[in-house]
Formats: sequence, structure tokens, C-alpha cells
Amino acid sequence: MIIISILVFIIVFGIIVLVHELGHFLAAKMSGIKVEEFAFGFPPRLIGWKRNGTQYAINLIPIGGYVKLKGEDASSKDKDSLSQKNGWQQSFTMVAGVVMNLLLAWIILMFLFIIPNSWKSAEGVFVAGVAPNSAAATANLKVGDVISTIGGQAVTASDQLRSFTTSHPGATVDLAYKRNGITEHKSIVLGTGDAPLGAATNTFSLATTDAVKFWQAPWLAVKEIGAVIGLNAVFIWQLLLGLFGHGSGNVADQVSGPIGIYGIVAQLIAFGWVYVLYALAQISLAVAIFNILPFPALDGGRIFFIWLNKALGKRKIKFEVEGIIHALGFMILIGLFLVVTYRDIMKMIK
Repeated sequence: MIIISILVFIIVFGIIVLVHELGHFLAAKMSGIKVEEFAFGFPPRLIGWKRNGTQYAINLIPIGGYVKLKGEDASSKDKDSLSQKNGWQQSFTMVAGVVMNLLLAWIILMFLFIIPNSWKSAEGVFVAGVAPNSAAATANLKVGDVISTIGGQAVTASDQLRSFTTSHPGATVDLAYKRNGITEHKSIVLGTGDAPLGAATNTFSLATTDAVKFWQAPWLAVKEIGAVIGLNAVFIWQLLLGLFGHGSGNVADQVSGPIGIYGIVAQLIAFGWVYVLYALAQISLAVAIFNILPFPALDGGRIFFIWLNKALGKRKIKFEVEGIIHALGFMILIGLFLVVTYRDIMKMIK
């Protein structure tokens, strides 16, 4: 089972990375920018070949990938370099990866809305998000947990869970959930607002809808994506507030890296391939949202500098200085990645 979980996780992450980098690759080609290297995974290299001036590579570490564009990290006056293209062409190339991740999520969600619904029998609902300072946060619920009972009632659908919690505001109830195959019980006090539990379970909310006509699926998928983006936007805002001491410490506990996501995917495999597909859509959306943030080294950060330099005109930031800023941003991201990975490991062994 562990081997299957690892393989599925690699496939899920591989698809997301490949689609993202393919977006950059295709946009660069359309914009007349030379792609020097297109790699899946991180070095050391396993297989490599060169075609039409582009080095293609499949590397050993399967979690990741990159596209190296001419003039992206080194100054170049050649017409086929990124730095010599106009702002719109540069921005199009940078944002294309995000667009491809959104497109992947949209296609998957459309498919899930259309297929005959044979996945209503799962015992419990999958936790897709936890609001800070909520009953769910107090109960230490994590993304990936599966709620099985509340107040002594078996939970089989998100709507049922919401109906129970909204009809029992302020009540003290018993909550049972599974984590890594182990059932835990917590006595919690429900809130009194619109979301008394404070846990997003949209995975099963999607699962418990009847199959729709194919022409309805595109708009329903857009609405689902909008809901997920809204939830992530609130989460990011709360996380930023927490960094400045104005938010909740519980928010940072909900951040997961590859190890944490592996744990979620491993649990979902037991529910069936449709749940893995939904996780694929959710992770693809998360990658899109993360990459569009205006932080150095991310796609959003590069787009920010493209238009900042256009606005500054002759006073624009020197190429070397911008490169240093992106390098520092990358180092910070690596540091955060290591911290999150350590926390994920600690969560799994507790």
C-alpha cells in the first residue's frame, strides 16, 4: 500500500509540474523566446536529449521541474531572449504556467461533475480546510482528516454535516475523525456563526451532487474553482496577519508541503480514484495560487518586476540587482520548504 501511495503521489505531483512547466514552454515558443532547457524533476539527470536547440531532461528527484529561458537569468541582447521581448510577451510567458494549472483543475472538475455518481458510500467527509480560531481548529483537525461521526450521528455527506452543526450552535458535541487510519474522538464546542464547525469539506460536497448535463459542468467547475480560490485567499490573508502578530497561530499549522500532501493523497486512495482526481484538481489550484503571488522567484514576483521596470523607465532596476532579489527570494522559499517539511514529518510521527 505504501508503494502504491508513493507512486500515486509522484504521478499527481508529476502531472501538476509537467502541466505548469508546459505552459511556460508553449508560451515562450509562441512569443519567440528560446527555451534552453525543459526538465522534469530536479538533478541529478537520468535521461537527456537535445532537439531544436532545447535541452530536454528527466531528472532523478520527481517532485518539481523547470523551464530555463534564454535571457531569464543572464543578460542577453539577442532577439530570442526573454529580456528583449515586450512586457506583454514576458508576462504571458510567466503567467502561462498558472493558467495551465487552472485549466487542469477546470477540466478535472468538469469531468467529476459529469460522471455518474458512484462515490456517495464513503464513510465520512474529507477535511479540505480549517478556519483559524474555530471549533475545528480547537479540536486540532487537519487537512486530510476524515470526519466519521458528530454528536453520535454517522457523517456521510458535507450537507449533512453542515445541517447538524448549524442546527446545534454553541453545543458541546463529540467529534470522531480518522487520521492515518486511526480514529480519534474529541469533545468540541461548536461556534455560533455561519460555520459553527469551521471546517471546509468541499471534497465531499462535490461528491454528493448528482451527475449533471455536460453543458452545465463548465460553469459549475468555474464556481467550484472560485470557491477554492476564495478559501485560499482568506487563508493567505490570515497567514500574513499571523506573521505580523495579528492573526492566529493555528493558521500556520494548516500549511502543508509535499510530505503533508503525500499523507492526504495516501488517505484518499482508500476512497477511490475519483477522490485522488479531486485532490489533483485542488493541488493544481494551490500551485497556481501560490505561484501568482508577487514574491521574488515566483511567477507573480517576476511579473511584478516586469511592470515595475516598465513604470520606472530609464530608472529601472538593474538586471543583476533583480537577479539577486530573485535569488534571495528563492533561498527564503527553500528555507520555508524545509521548515514546513520538518513540521509535516513531526505531525506524521506524533
